[in-house]
Formats: sequence, structure tokens, C-alpha cells
Amino acid sequence: MRKGHTILKAVSFISRLLLVFLYFCAAAQAMKEIWRERFLAITLLYVAVLEIFQALMEAGNVSQRRILDLVYGQFFAALCTNILFGTLLWTISAQPGISLFWEFSILTLLEAFTGILWAAFSFTLYLRKQTRNQALYVYGDGEDWQRTVKENNSRNGYFRISKAVSYRKGLDFIEHILPEYQALFLGKLPDSDRNRLLKLGICTDRECFAVPGIPDIYLQNSRIIRLHDKVLFRSGRGYLTKEQERVKRAEDIICALLLLIPALPLMGLISLCIKAEDGGPVFYRQERVTRYGKSFFMLKFRSMVPEAEKEGPRLAARNDARVTRTGKILRNLHLDELPQLFNVLAGERISIVKDTPGVTRDRIYAEVSWLDHEFTLIDTGGIEPDSKDIILSQMREQAQIAIDTADVILFMTDVRQGLVDADSKVADMLRRSGKPVVLVVNKVDNFDKYMADVYEFYNLGIGDPHAVSAVNKLGIGDMLEEVVSFFQDAGEEEEEDDRIRVSIVGKPNVGKSSIINKLLGENRLIVS
Repeated sequence: MRKGHTILKAVSFISRLLLVFLYFCAAAQAMKEIWRERFLAITLLYVAVLEIFQALMEAGNVSQRRILDLVYGQFFAALCTNILFGTLLWTISAQPGISLFWEFSILTLLEAFTGILWAAFSFTLYLRKQTRNQALYVYGDGEDWQRTVKENNSRNGYFRISKAVSYRKGLDFIEHILPEYQALFLGKLPDSDRNRLLKLGICTDRECFAVPGIPDIYLQNSRIIRLHDKVLFRSGRGYLTKEQERVKRAEDIICALLLLIPALPLMGLISLCIKAEDGGPVFYRQERVTRYGKSFFMLKFRSMVPEAEKEGPRLAARNDARVTRTGKILRNLHLDELPQLFNVLAGERISIVKDTPGVTRDRIYAEVSWLDHEFTLIDTGGIEPDSKDIILSQMREQAQIAIDTADVILFMTDVRQGLVDADSKVADMLRRSGKPVVLVVNKVDNFDKYMADVYEFYNLGIGDPHAVSAVNKLGIGDMLEEVVSFFQDAGEEEEEDDRIRVSIVGKPNVGKSSIINKLLGENRLIVS
């Protein structure tokens, strides 16, 4: 295996040298026409800058990047280099601007074309070598290992799963069969077992692949600090300072403007194709969540038929009939998100909050039946632990009354906002109540996409988080199963309630809530 890797690196290195030599020859020919006296020095500087841009964009990192990333990296490295040198030489040379434009345009196309060919060749060579690696897949409890094997072997070119075993087979069994394979693939395993297996794979000189967990992601982005004789990982959310935000904002604007120059003709062509296919709108606005839980609308090229989501949002499947012919091309090339350059230019000014807190202010009661259990569900307004607003403070009081009267508490959180300080304070309030708490993480519309974020809510320390999507009715059954598990078996059937029911109706602001509170002897409804 090592010999094969050495040959691969040698072939890739030699082909890269030939490509750099081609860049040098083409640039030298162009520089002679522009500045003959100093063309050699300028050519060497030009090639050095081109290599720096390719390194920054990882345009040659075939082992870590997808082929599409390599293609884009080669193109934008050539584009940025030629824009930079074209602008500099235009200011100091006597050549006409139109002549420089054509010279550097030809260089851009030549470098991008040859760079893409080299990336495709190197990537194919790498995958052909990697696909010979037979992997042992060790999976954890609850994993659909058959689906993982099928999807991996049909899409992954880095290794092929030849055998799948449960980690419960034990370390000795896995160590006994591991020599038959060149790679070790670890699924979602307990930390202690995964650490032992990872050490085993490294010690036996096997390539190791693992599904990362939340701690792994935190550690990957940690800073290493030293405390006396210890080495510590320092992790945090890492918000930028005001000065860093200003610098980043300036960089975003400059980069977006530079990229818009070559992108506008392509965007115009794409717009014509979308419009010509079905006559519908060119752009589509997709809601996303940014920092502090704010939502904003991302501008994208429309890749589906105009009425694709009239029955609610649904992820596109393979060969989905809703995806247009133009949309298939855009999605495969990831060009449908090209209009995000306008989002970058707009910055945080486009951020709006769609969900208005406090829509549900009073306690709302509903009778619920699940399997053989019947119970009353109380919906309260959102709790703002530190707010001094009159309405929000009354909502907090209403929620506290509901907590005191409930047998089981459903604690609702938002996966898209992430774990916030208010969640921790509400969790402390519920912990002091002594009542059973079912932690629910809502808006998980895609389990594969959001489950890593769901695990963050374990930090609340009030039990396992249950991922649900109220809009799409996902995970509701498992949540209700957890709720009814806390119910005590009813010894006797309750007598039928034959009390007279009275409704109080009237137009707004005539005192309905005030009189109901007086009749009940408690502040059931919020009055403002």
C-alpha cells in the first residue's frame, strides 16, 4: 500500500511540475509582449502568485477535496491572478488596456483549462488507487449499517466496505480480523470504544476513517494553550471583535465585487435559460438562519418548477420530477447558489426575524389522545427569564402556573437557534420543579443535516433530546411515547364531565380577559 502511495505522489508531483512549466512558458510569451525588458522577473513573480492562489484555494488538494471543488479552485486561482497582474501592469505599462485585457483573458482560459484537466487526472488517479482499499466497518447501536454500506460503496471512492461488524463483538475479535483489510471505518460508537479501535487501526498501520461527533468538531477548531506542564485545548464560539468584523466586511465586499465581474455574464445566461424553460421566476428566496438565531432569505437560482412547494417544503429526491432540466445542471455544478454574491454584498442588513416571539401569550388547553392514554395538553407562551417587559413577565407567570399543575413537562427548544443562554435558564427553572421533563428539539426537518446540532442540547443536563419537526410531523410519535411513559396507570375510569360549558365572546378590548380572571380567581389570561 505504501509503495502505491509513493508512486501516486511521484506521478502527481511530476505532472504538477509539467503544468507549472506550461504556465511559465505561456506567461513568458505574454509578458514579452507587455514588458520585454523585465519579462523574466515578472513571469517568475506571476507564476509564484498563481501557485499561492492555488494553495489558498486548495486547488491541488486531491486527497481532501471533491472534484468540483478542485475545478472551481483552479478557475478562481487563475482568474484572481490575472485580474491582479492585469490591473498592476495596466497602471505601470504603456500597453493599451484592451490589449492587456485580451492577453490576460487568454492566460486565464489556458490556465483554468489545463488546471482543470490536471485536477481531473490527479483526482481519478487518486480514486483508482483508493478504491482498492478494502475497509472494515465497525458500527454502533442504532445505526442502519446495511444502508451505510450500500450508500458508501456506490458513492465513496476513497474505500470500499468489505465487511461490517458491531463494536459489541469486542476488541479482540476486531483485532483478529483487521489484518485482512487496508482501512478501518468507525461509525457512531461510544467514545471509549472508538478511542481503542482508533488506536488499534493506527498501530496496525491502517487508514482510519471516523464519523465525527460534536466534541471532535469543537477540538478541531480549538486553540492549544499551555498551563505549566499541561497542554490544554481552548474551545469557544469565537465571535469576532468589532474591528475584525469591519475588516471581514470589507473583505467580503471586495471579494464579492471582484467575483461579480466575471460571474454576471454567466448569471445572465443562466437567467435566460431558466426563463425560457417554463417562463417562471428566475430567483428563489430560501430562508436560512444566521448568528444569534436570526433568519434571512438567501437568493438562489430557481431549480424547481414554480409550484414545487405549494403543499409545503420537501427535500428533493433523486430524479425528483419537480426539478427542471436547467435546475439539474445548476444543482450538479452548484451554480444555483451563485446569486449568494448579492447576499454577501447586502451583509446583515438582509437579516429579518420571521418568527415573532409572544404570539402565544395565554395558556391554551387541548385534550389529547395517544394510543390508550388520554391527557390534557397545556400550551404556554415563550418564557423570557430576564425580560422586564410587562407582557413577557406575565407570560412567564402563566408558564410557571402551568409547570406547577403539570405532571410531565415538554421543554421545547429550537435546533436552528442552537443552545442559547435562555434555554439554560429555563432548564434550571424546570429542574427545580422536580417534575419529569421531556426535552424536545424542534425544527429538525432533516435528521441527517441537523442531528449533530441536536446533540448540543445534551449540555442542558435534563435528559436525552428528542428531535422533532412540528411542521412536517416528524418524530412526534417517539416524543409522545416518552411523555406517556411517565403516566401512572389509571385505577378507575373518570366519570363523564356533565358540567355546563360557558363561552364569553365579544370584540377586542372590552374586558373579556379581566372578567374571566375574576371568575376563576386566578390570572388565567394575560391582560395588557
